[in-house]
Amino acid sequence: MRIADASILDPSTSITVFIEILNHYLYYFDKDPSIFESSVAKYINSLIEMIKGRLDELGSSQVGASQIGGVSGVCEPDPNIDEWVRKFFDRTMQGVGMREL
Repeated sequence: MRIADASILDPSTSITVFIEILNHYLYYFDKDPSIFESSVAKYINSLIEMIKGRLDELGSSQVGASQIGGVSGVCEPDPNIDEWVRKFFDRTMQGVGMREL
């Protein structure tokens, strides 16, 4: 998680990594809920709250292509990435709502 929180990643990439971490926790929760203690449930809830906070900040800070490694001739930055990240989190939260953490 420290890597995802490092300043070398642009905000949308960082949030996406945190959502992926949350999805991994949910995967293992589905496999065997008994491995989760109350402290893990608190950690998951803290992770969700942190992601929500980061999403609130997402639109306010624009990172230019030069700040995230420049623009190559092969791949242009996606201008809709912030919207995609928000939808990714919304889909994950739909899954969280179906579970008892």
